[in-house]
Amino acid sequence: MIDVLMKKGNAYRSADGSVYFKISSFPGYGALSRIRERELKVTNSVFDADHKDDLGDFALWKAYKPEDDGDVKWPGPDGASEGRPGWHIECSAMIKKHLGETIDLHTGGVDLLFPHHENEIAQSQCCNGTTFARHWYHSEHLLVEGTTMSKSKGNYYTLGDLVAKGYSPMAVRYALLSGHPRKQLNFTLDSLHAAESALKALSKFSESLPAAASAAPSQAFDAVLRALSDDLNTPAALGALFTVVNATSPGSATAADRAAFDRAAYALGLDLSAAASAPAASPAPAGVEDLARRRWEAKKSKDFATADRLRGELAAAGWSMLDGKDGFKLEPLKKA
Repeated sequence: MIDVLMKKGNAYRSADGSVYFKISSFPGYGALSRIRERELKVTNSVFDADHKDDLGDFALWKAYKPEDDGDVKWPGPDGASEGRPGWHIECSAMIKKHLGETIDLHTGGVDLLFPHHENEIAQSQCCNGTTFARHWYHSEHLLVEGTTMSKSKGNYYTLGDLVAKGYSPMAVRYALLSGHPRKQLNFTLDSLHAAESALKALSKFSESLPAAASAAPSQAFDAVLRALSDDLNTPAALGALFTVVNATSPGSATAADRAAFDRAAYALGLDLSAAASAPAASPAPAGVEDLARRRWEAKKSKDFATADRLRGELAAAGWSMLDGKDGFKLEPLKKA
């Protein structure tokens, strides 16, 4: 791909043997992120300015530097030094090899919108001569308990952590769906409790419906699909789902309504048969309370090593400690 870009005049070799993409050769650069030329130059001004023709140009191939690259090096493109590909061109090359020159959907976090995705578009379309991606979808960052997620803050959760605390994976999915992908979602453990309650209600409604058999779906839940079609508005879709559920009288639904409900739940990725309730919290023994208080004080003092050790002792005793802004809660771990 780099060879093609150089032959087409979209890329050039620098004095140190690296290869850079010439953004002035691609008039559409910046259209996805709507970044202005002045912002573009400021953003790129700290990177390899000595080797570029223009501050906005980006690396396709990085010349080998022993102090940075160690044993990581390959023969370079035509006329370039040995070295390694840039991050952006790696993605374009993998997409072209495995998915083709044009893909239907490209996703990522908002932090990848610029420069990564802009660079992918430029190098792929100049190389291949065709549209790179028909649709783009970017998600905002996730907040946890009102702040960024960090191990040092005690609010770093993996899915396994949440399952160990007794929450179902389906509740995690529901809680994440409750926020619009283009807006920051404040994820809290309380939101998982609310998600479990919502899933119980949907599961109960599902059990009340007649079998779908081979019935064609009715239009009862079309508002859910319309919301998803409108920039993947998942909060609106969940709202539409419950609007119909709450308005449906017991025994009034038909097999066609069941088919429509199943279609809506499938579109949202909700497997209601897999929605498991979290165990109810119960008072912790005095010894566990003491461990929790000591861990809380260690955390406030930024003694994270002690805080982590005490959290491990709590887990060994069968309890999880849920940190909040001004205090903590204790919940029994779900038994295997």
